[in-house]
Amino acid sequence: MTEVCPHEQCFGCTACASICPVSAITMQTDEWGFPYPHINTDTCIDCGACLRVCPVHAHPDLSRLPEEVFCAAYHKDPAVRAASSSGGAFSALAETVLERGGHVCAAEFRKDYRSIHHVIISSLQDLSRLRASKYMQSDLEDTFSEIRDLLRKDNEVLFVGTPCQSAGLRRFLKKPYTKLTTVDIVCHGVPSPRIFADYINRLEDIHHGKVESYTFRDKRWSWYRFNMKATFSGGKSYYGFWERDPFFRGFLSDLFLRDCCYRCPFSNHTRYSDITLSDFWGYWAVKDGFKDDDAGISMCMCNTVRGVELLAAARHRLVIHPTEREASLSNGGFNPREETIEGKYDFLSAYKKNGFPVLLGDYYRPAELPPERKLLYIFGKGTVMLRISNRLLNLYRKARRRFYHLMRG
Repeated sequence: MTEVCPHEQCFGCTACASICPVSAITMQTDEWGFPYPHINTDTCIDCGACLRVCPVHAHPDLSRLPEEVFCAAYHKDPAVRAASSSGGAFSALAETVLERGGHVCAAEFRKDYRSIHHVIISSLQDLSRLRASKYMQSDLEDTFSEIRDLLRKDNEVLFVGTPCQSAGLRRFLKKPYTKLTTVDIVCHGVPSPRIFADYINRLEDIHHGKVESYTFRDKRWSWYRFNMKATFSGGKSYYGFWERDPFFRGFLSDLFLRDCCYRCPFSNHTRYSDITLSDFWGYWAVKDGFKDDDAGISMCMCNTVRGVELLAAARHRLVIHPTEREASLSNGGFNPREETIEGKYDFLSAYKKNGFPVLLGDYYRPAELPPERKLLYIFGKGTVMLRISNRLLNLYRKARRRFYHLMRG
């Protein structure tokens, strides 16, 4: 056997490598840092086990609810909520499983902050390592086999990953386990690990220090208008507007996603995990809910009875408001990418020639910062000066509109 599935469809979920009975399959990274299976034809026995578990060939069987159960939620602990990208729903689920003696498998940054990998923890003290969004292709390493071993010993496991990773785990396990809960995220696609490493290198050159921490979703000023934050060994910090940070803008512009992300079969409302989590953008349009204080709100979609049960067990840690299906699914992120894969190839060709600076040239499309955003950074969230300046800004806009109508009329 020479391939498990076509290169452009492969998710890199490791199910094939994990299931191979003779270890003939290893995950090797391509030039952009994406892992793909490599088959040693001298060792392969053509048993077909890899084909049977690959989620490209067949989606996992899952006993889904007739209709999903939706809610908006945020963690009752303000510190946990502040450290989370959304409302902290993942932390509440993980805390519940860990306190019951279970294990949690999710992604964390490696020490050099140039890549991420999945790890399994069994202690609440380690949970902070797994918290917050990480927009990167995660290296799953041997976690599928480790999860299977834990489940066979009757341990409870919570797995959190992208929809394709969750599907790969389900296919690898072959049968349902009553003590496994899978959680997927509403995914925009996974960007190139190599380009992220180049980005970190550039930040270190500019700020003359090694990155000691990094977050994609710092909420110091706002959840809606979050920024990237890096701290360096020299004591400096970098705050990048999401509208202008070169890596994040390139990611949102779909310039360097994995090939399969441009036609992802999991970018829809049908999920293969027990629970789906995301930001609840647009929550302000939900009637009769709790107050939206711009500190972060999670959208929780329970797809199975198991998902409903775990969310119910974690309910005492959360402020929860049930929401309608239409309002929840209009939240965004359930649709395939709009940009074409040809645009990606054009960009990568230019990147090979010019390196990271090409992001700052023809392919880099920064968004204009609105005045409210600038005032937020100048005066800070919730300050008197911010309220006064925003009021003056609104009065100025109103006066300008009146002047415009007078001149026309």
